[in-house]
Amino acid sequence: METILINNRVCPLQMVWNEFYEHLKSENKEIKINPPLILGAWNFTNDLEKLDRFKEHLSFVNTGSDSYNFLLSLTEEKCHHENE
Repeated sequence: METILINNRVCPLQMVWNEFYEHLKSENKEIKINPPLILGAWNFTNDLEKLDRFKEHLSFVNTGSDSYNFLLSLTEEKCHHENE
């Protein structure tokens, strides 16, 4: 998943992260996955906290899954970068 965190990416932007999270939940129904740090949490968390949560989400992604393919399709415009 190192290819996802290129160019100082921290996580997907809020709506994109939520869409990814929905894919992830549907593929891992037996596992409780913490929600993304979006909406109210977005403004009260720093880049490191967002990155840690996103890395946690990445740990549940299986190669070839919908969530994996979704991540591969992310463009820079759909990602939050360090110090943005």
